[in-house]
Amino acid sequence: MKNEIFEKFAKNIKSSGKLEEYILVASNDAKVVQFRSLITFLRTGYLELGSAAQCLKLCSGKSAEQIQLLKELKAYLLNFFPVLMDVETVKIYNIYQRLSEILPSMKKILVSKA
Repeated sequence: MKNEIFEKFAKNIKSSGKLEEYILVASNDAKVVQFRSLITFLRTGYLELGSAAQCLKLCSGKSAEQIQLLKELKAYLLNFFPVLMDVETVKIYNIYQRLSEILPSMKKILVSKA
C-alpha cells in the first residue's frame, strides 16, 4: 500500500510545489494528531499500516473537506484508486483501526497467562 499509493501521492504532491505550504497549514490544525503520520511520511518516507488506514479513513470524512493536505490525498485517491473511498472499504478501515487498538492489550493478557 505504501509504495503503490502513498509514495506515488508524495511524488505527485511534491511535484506540485505546494507540499511545504500544505504541511505548514495542516501542522497548525487542531486535529493534526489524527494525521501527523501523513506529514511525517511526506517528510521522511516512514508510514505504518495502521497510520495509512487512519489517513484513508480521514479522507472519507469532514476533515478531508477542511484540511487541504487531506483534500489533496482524497482527490488523488478518487482519481487513481476510487475503490479505497468506497463505503464498504471505509468500514474495513474502521475494523482495522479498532483491532489495532485492542490487539496490544490482548497480547499482554495472553503473555501474562502463559
